[in-house]
Amino acid sequence: VNFDTSRGMVNVGNYVGDSIRFTATPPVGGSFQAIMQHSTGNITGSFAIEPTSTVSWGFNNISSGRVWLNVTTTDAYGRTAVDVYTYLVDSEVTSTPILTATGTRISLNGTNYLGANGRIALTNLVDSGGVGFDYAQCFWNGNTNPVTYSSTASLTPPSTTGQSTAFTLNCRIVDQVGNIGANTTYTGIVDLQTPVTTITPLAGVTITDNTTLTFTSTDAVLNGTSSAVITWTNGTNSWNTTVVYNGSWNGSLSGLNSNLGDGTVTVSLIARDWFGNQQSLTLNSWSLNTTMVRTVVNFDTSRGMVNVGNYVG
Repeated sequence: VNFDTSRGMVNVGNYVGDSIRFTATPPVGGSFQAIMQHSTGNITGSFAIEPTSTVSWGFNNISSGRVWLNVTTTDAYGRTAVDVYTYLVDSEVTSTPILTATGTRISLNGTNYLGANGRIALTNLVDSGGVGFDYAQCFWNGNTNPVTYSSTASLTPPSTTGQSTAFTLNCRIVDQVGNIGANTTYTGIVDLQTPVTTITPLAGVTITDNTTLTFTSTDAVLNGTSSAVITWTNGTNSWNTTVVYNGSWNGSLSGLNSNLGDGTVTVSLIARDWFGNQQSLTLNSWSLNTTMVRTVVNFDTSRGMVNVGNYVG
């Protein structure tokens, strides 16, 4: 008795899949009878007439368990012998892979967000209680062509520079006899989108030391820590300071340095979101006016007014 693998049957050691086929050849002038039994009792089989030549037969869609093939051989002289073959049927994969986000990532309102270095770790590649793990199949965004992995791996989700890209990853285990397990699914968004930044007042206007300056850096997902370098110069002297903010900053030059005079002010800003995406922006420039011109008042003596010192008529 041998396995008939001509129709896709797979066996590894003592394990077979959910399809099992045999080829048996009796001795010359003899015959045989074969009966197969399943540990659950749901599969039995025998021949109505004992074959006297080579035959092939089998069963499909067998559930997991143990099967026994009892072969009784009768030779040309009427002698009989019984051989028992035992196999383990593995018709399913009960294990599922584990998909875990690594790198820069956060979950907000039930949505998984990953940054530029975000990855998906593929682990738990086992076939518990079965013939053994062979490989994993992973499908990105409904693609029908899988990427296969024979060991744990770190997977890079698809993304587009400057955009937020949604993805779905399905992975499943295939065992050594070809059984396919259930999918593990991970969905998320790769955020490579930079914050939107505004600076007010607009460049080119004249400001005073008490003018309110506003920097706003707003991210579609989550703001990070942004920074702005404010530089003043009058052509001879210069001064600068750095302000940091999360989302927005409001202030005036007098609140930063009350000793500044007339001059030119520029801003170099780096806006960042929580994932490290950043945008650089430079404002050229504001004119700072700190000199207040007062109203000049004089006597009008054109109509006969007379004054002596601090006296007037």
